[in-house]
Amino acid sequence: MISYSNLLGLGRSIWVAVAIFYCHLSYSQRIENVDFSVQENRVIVNYDLVDCPYNEKYDIRLYFSDSNRSTEVLSTSGDVKQVSCGRYKSIIWDVLSDKSELKGNIQFEVKISKKYSVKVKKTPSFKEWKFDRGYIGASIGGFVPYGDYGNPSDNLEQNGFIINGSFGYLLNNLLGISGSLYWCGTPISEDLEIASWSNFGLMIGPLISIPFGSKVKWDLRPMIGYSGSSVVSTSSFLGGASYDGTTSGIAYNLGSGLRFNLGDNTSYLLSAEYFTTKPRFDGYPIEPNIATLSLSAGIAFRLR
Repeated sequence: MISYSNLLGLGRSIWVAVAIFYCHLSYSQRIENVDFSVQENRVIVNYDLVDCPYNEKYDIRLYFSDSNRSTEVLSTSGDVKQVSCGRYKSIIWDVLSDKSELKGNIQFEVKISKKYSVKVKKTPSFKEWKFDRGYIGASIGGFVPYGDYGNPSDNLEQNGFIINGSFGYLLNNLLGISGSLYWCGTPISEDLEIASWSNFGLMIGPLISIPFGSKVKWDLRPMIGYSGSSVVSTSSFLGGASYDGTTSGIAYNLGSGLRFNLGDNTSYLLSAEYFTTKPRFDGYPIEPNIATLSLSAGIAFRLR
């Protein structure tokens, strides 16, 4: 309560003998540091609105009373509708629009009349990555053979491209499960007399997801799965004969990538992966250790 005992002139016909302000309390939010001033025919009320949830706003009303009767002030402007939490708020009352004069002991009351729930776009911090439960995405890129798989004498592979569908689901802020469904292959190679080669499979494994700031995550994905390989070739060490075979077996993949969470529902993917498998083709003269290093980019839908 703030009391003023001096007379205050409002224009020619309005005066206030004593003005008393009440701070209205509502739930946890509070109105405090209430003060007022008079400028010509207007009363300006200053106040602070504190201790509010970040996702709420409030309507503020001003009341005055004389002779123990309280009346709502109607001709107000300023911070009165859907006011957010903060300091240095003000209400402006155009007195002459409501009354021709004020006299005697006048009391004022500032009150919260209504609250609104507001949807606030909030950027997750390190501890709030629980809002991101994972992703489902697709990417495309290229790969190069590695190890004896890249030896021209094995007559199997040169550079090629890869298509990958992937998912990740986080069980907590950092750990989850990941998987991928992929296809990779090479174009025709006249030098090595290869007609076509491809590899495809399904992989699954743990997901370790570490945030860097509020927009980027680094994912580590060691996976194991079942891979199919097919080759159609004609080479000199086959005596000029053609070979067409398909086989399958266990495969291993170590993937690492960055997820750029630039939207509420989308992420951009940049991934590097090492893949290896050792298929056995019936009737083929070699047992290649297939290994590739790949780099791909894509887009994903974020799980929230």
